[in-house]
Amino acid sequence: MEVVTKDRRGGTASNLLDGAALVIVSPIVISALLLGLRPVAKTVIKGGLFLTDQVKQFATTASEGWSEMVAEARSTARTPPVPAPTAAPPASLQPIDAAEEDELQHITGIGAKFAELLREAGVVSLRDLARRNPESLHERLVQVNEQQHVVSQVPTLELATDWITRAQNEVR
Repeated sequence: MEVVTKDRRGGTASNLLDGAALVIVSPIVISALLLGLRPVAKTVIKGGLFLTDQVKQFATTASEGWSEMVAEARSTARTPPVPAPTAAPPASLQPIDAAEEDELQHITGIGAKFAELLREAGVVSLRDLARRNPESLHERLVQVNEQQHVVSQVPTLELATDWITRAQNEVR
């Protein structure tokens, strides 16, 4: 009698499939062995192994297709977005006097770099900051920083909301 061995290394999913097959097949195999039906037990075991292999092949094929779709989506996502038109010209083109430049930095949490980022996003004074919507401002700060790399970390939505609230209190 020839013994055929097969490499069955595969990882967690493979082990789970083998375990599930064992749980399903074991009551049949044990009762067949007790009744002396060894050939039937072997057939059931082989069927379980065949089914497990078929499921593994299907999972591998599906995984490869999924990987290709993810790679395609990533390559599409990495193309630079078309810049949205802005109502105001870039802050770098607007004249800013020293008082307005320092004005933004009076708000707690706004230093020179964040003030520069705000100006590049079109916010040149406390009055401008007080009029902004937090979500829109945050999105604009992210967009400007992606294009111009003004700061290493963009302020959070919570921080932008805090700046707007403080600016509103200052302007009143």
